Amino acid sequence: MILAYVMAVVCAFSIESAAMSIDKVVAVKCFETSNTIVVAALTEPIFSRTENNELKEKISIAVREAGFTKRIIVSFDLDIYSKIKDDMSAEQKTKLIETLDSRS
Repeated sequence: MILAYVMAVVCAFSIESAAMSIDKVVAVKCFETSNTIVVAALTEPIFSRTENNELKEKISIAVREAGFTKRIIVSFDLDIYSKIKDDMSAEQKTKLIETLDSRS
């Protein structure tokens, strides 16, 4: 049990570090399930849809380059960011993923 928790913390740190390496990203929270990684980022102001999409792609690439191969969902939604907690249940994670999937 403790080993699983430590591994989750290490993975989260790696994901967050990869995302924070991207210009304009000022804060990151994330979680992962067996097949999906959700990265919620707060950024400096973004003024165009093109820039928004490019930044999401850069974050996805950085996470993949950090060694993660799961499906990656990147969100700049403050609501999603605020709902990500360290002690989220599998049900809460599933609901957030469903919410993100419905918005895409």
